[in-house]
Amino acid sequence: MRVLAWSLALLQTLGVAACSGRGFTTCNADQDCHVGERCTGGACLPAESEGEGEGEGEGEGEGEGEGEGEGEGEGEGEGEGEGEGEGEGEGEGEGEGEGDCGTHDEDGDGVADACDNCPATANEFQEDFAELTNARPPDGVGDACDPRPAEPGDAIAVFDPFVGDALGPAWSVTGDWTVHDDLLEHPADTPSERVNHLDFAGGDRLVVETAVVIDSVVPGGAGNSASAGVLMSLTDPANGRICFVLYVGGGGQNVNINTMISGGGAASLGNTPIPDVLGQRRTLSTTLDGVRTTCAIDTGEQVEVDSAPAGGVGLRVNRAVARFHYFLVYTLGP
Repeated sequence: MRVLAWSLALLQTLGVAACSGRGFTTCNADQDCHVGERCTGGACLPAESEGEGEGEGEGEGEGEGEGEGEGEGEGEGEGEGEGEGEGEGEGEGEGEGEGDCGTHDEDGDGVADACDNCPATANEFQEDFAELTNARPPDGVGDACDPRPAEPGDAIAVFDPFVGDALGPAWSVTGDWTVHDDLLEHPADTPSERVNHLDFAGGDRLVVETAVVIDSVVPGGAGNSASAGVLMSLTDPANGRICFVLYVGGGGQNVNINTMISGGGAASLGNTPIPDVLGQRRTLSTTLDGVRTTCAIDTGEQVEVDSAPAGGVGLRVNRAVARFHYFLVYTLGP
């Protein structure tokens, strides 16, 4: 039964329904695997957690007890004693527990965020096999969201679904921001306010992604504009680049890449028109691949410029009321 159970789990990991952690990974020891997995037969498989189930096992033990028994002939007896022995048995038990995965499920696919290999993209079966088409090992990022699904080495570096009533200590906050109902909200149309993620050192090969709803804008300032988007390549909290949805006074929307310069100055590096997305939930992402910087929105438009230097990441809003559903950073392999 133990061999059969392990075989079924391995088949599920390789192609039937891999529901564990962040995907199938080869291993030599438990420390090679993700949280919630164990190295079993050279593969990272789900560790057993508390819950309902049946199992078989062998064991040795010592103990004392009273009991009734039957033997050859007729008669019953009771007695006490100590002894050692081995045996097999089956049993059922019930318990409660969430293991290390927690309970929050941002994408609603039945896999909690901490053990989901695509925490912002629903993928119930956690498929992570595309790298195998190039005879490369899966990297633990699910095929449904992997920025480079056929290439190994990508990883989820940061995922924050904004649970609770405040940002955690990983964030540096400038301006008026609130956390409620699984959202990070900028509730006022004030100029140039941001949150920077401090625990991620940054790099020049990464993807920064968010889902945002821009509820209202009041263009103003020197550029008569309003915007909301993601920050990258931050050499300090106020200098870097920004990929954002830009509203210009008098009408018109763009997806845009700007430099962000201390003191409020900025220079546009590139932009392209997009449909009006006011009041709509939209996914906005920026990719740095060592060659170019790409700012894209899920309406299909994107703009590309030269690559950006390594640096920190975050979110920024200027003269807009906006709600962010999550913040996600992938690092890209070589």
